[in-house]
Amino acid sequence: MSLLAPLFLLGILAVAAPIAAHFLRRRTAQRVQFSATRFLDVSAPVAARRRELEHPWLLLLRALVVALLALAFARPFFSSLPETPLSGPLPRSVVVVVDQSASMQRNGIPDQVRSRFRALAASLGPADSLAVLGTAETTPVIDAQTWRNATASTRASLLESAEKAIAPGWGASPLDDALVRALEAAESMREAPGDAVPVEIVLLSDLAASAELSGLAGLDWPDHAYLRTETIVPTATPNASLHFLGWSAESEAPRRARLSLVNHSETDLQVGVDAFDAVSQEPVRPTESYALAPRERRTIAIQIPDTPVDAVRVELSGDGEPFDDSVWIAVPSTLRIPVAYLGSDRAEDPRRARFFIERALESRDGFEARVLSLDSATDGILPDASLFVINGALQPRLVAVLRERLERGAHVLLLAAGADQLTLAAELVRESAWTPATLIPGSEDARLASIDFDHPQFAVFADPRFSNFSHIRFWRPVPIVLPESTHARAVARFEGGAAAVVEASVGSGTLLVWGGDWTPNSSQWVLSTKFVPWLRSLALRSAGGPLPDAQDEVGSWRSATDTVRWQPLDGPVVASPSTAIPSAPGLLQVDEGRGPRLLALNHPASESESRILPSDTWVRLGVATRPPEVDPAAVPAARDRLRASELEATQSIWRWVLLVVVLLLVLESIVSLRTTRAGAPVSTSA
Repeated sequence: MSLLAPLFLLGILAVAAPIAAHFLRRRTAQRVQFSATRFLDVSAPVAARRRELEHPWLLLLRALVVALLALAFARPFFSSLPETPLSGPLPRSVVVVVDQSASMQRNGIPDQVRSRFRALAASLGPADSLAVLGTAETTPVIDAQTWRNATASTRASLLESAEKAIAPGWGASPLDDALVRALEAAESMREAPGDAVPVEIVLLSDLAASAELSGLAGLDWPDHAYLRTETIVPTATPNASLHFLGWSAESEAPRRARLSLVNHSETDLQVGVDAFDAVSQEPVRPTESYALAPRERRTIAIQIPDTPVDAVRVELSGDGEPFDDSVWIAVPSTLRIPVAYLGSDRAEDPRRARFFIERALESRDGFEARVLSLDSATDGILPDASLFVINGALQPRLVAVLRERLERGAHVLLLAAGADQLTLAAELVRESAWTPATLIPGSEDARLASIDFDHPQFAVFADPRFSNFSHIRFWRPVPIVLPESTHARAVARFEGGAAAVVEASVGSGTLLVWGGDWTPNSSQWVLSTKFVPWLRSLALRSAGGPLPDAQDEVGSWRSATDTVRWQPLDGPVVASPSTAIPSAPGLLQVDEGRGPRLLALNHPASESESRILPSDTWVRLGVATRPPEVDPAAVPAARDRLRASELEATQSIWRWVLLVVVLLLVLESIVSLRTTRAGAPVSTSA
């Protein structure tokens, strides 16, 4: 019998552990108690070194378990290696990497990939090793161990399954990640450090110039592996592509979708562009034709009709490659934020806070704030708003309703112009002793001196270019003094250390208290450039944040929540995107807990690139493209190791050894249990 990994036999030394345990364990003698012994004085037991071995059969079982485990890890096999070294060519170790990016769908490429893959597999001998990887797969399609353990008939089945698994997809070309995984597979195919057999990594790809290779920069390419590329060239057909660039400005009416129209071929092209309602499939405009010169890039615009259209599908015709001729565009939804203003201000009065609040929350940037002004003396009826702004006194019944809204998740901004508003704030958080600090005469002109820029309300100003608040003066500040037992925290402080902005959680809602009024006569705050982004940030926080983008690319979209459900327009509902993400372009209905929305997925624009990588790309990245020289003296030993590995994989004796270990562990448990029961104390009474 021979061993493939004999060093694991050193694990037999672990037998010393059970031997030492049996010698050192304190004897548990059977104890018999008589009633008369209770009149004797208790004395400490006298320690004595034992020289006899306790429970030798149990020790033997445990030692066998340790020894057999070491033997199993050493991977034994019955050797039939010849006395003289084997001759002939050295067995090959091959890792095949297949590009599965969207550009591999071009005419003629899938057939060439299948043909090259079959030819490569047919060139392998019975002793050769093979692993197959796809750029879109995180795990090998075929790993080397599975290939070694397979018989001739099962290897044919493996190759047939691999052909289906490496079909081109719709994502980008992460060749760098795939080659790093190929190197890991190559390392696992080596039988021992210094193995003389080099590993050949074969890349089947169109080698588009847009392929992602940045991950290979700085990589220390190992000596035992080299890369061989097989460039797959598509059928010579002209190609043009369409890609969504974005929307026209919000101020421009009607809104238009801007698209990039590119001729990737070296010939003139006459193409047509159609647009359809993605839901009803009805055309939304007549076909428009464009004449494109070779390599010309043009920006066109699609006007969205006045009739309600949720999504548009734009189709390109007239070129020879259909894979990049469809673009899906979802019309972005507007985030509507209801804001309730509780105060007696008039919206037209530029001397009061409401005038500035309504103008700061004007509709743009994808959200629309609807400000509803209420008299603070209302009889306790409040609208269903996500943000409440309090600028004045409230009736007791209104305080109770407002607190209930807070506990349900609303945000409340309270402008504390005096002690009464601080008392109201303390009542909302069920505390007391929120008081204004006494101002030193002559120091009414205050500034913000300490701000927590990690807080989401001030995080937008964290950049040093925007974090200077020292130029904003407050002529009527109301510094806030909090009790020691408060659970509120100061987000910003005035000079002198008193709190200027305080935040407290009430249920699932948030109360934000600003120490002072927001009139131009009280401070420069509402006239500063920081006021609008600060207030819009608060409005977005109250609504749960901005709406996610309605456009993304296949392979890039990941939901920010764990409870997302998505559904193709003509497909079933899918939950848990971590295990099943969309893999094809199209229009999805996505629900991330804030109501359903449309999401348009398209193939990456880079996949339409038809130029190939420069010839010196691999040299610049330090990738070995030639097989390393093999030491002739090491070839016989390497051949024997490969032969031994093949025999060990075929026999798999380690599995039988592990089965014996399991049986011994069962027997050891039975013997140990019987031994323990035999040593239990016995009590008697006279």
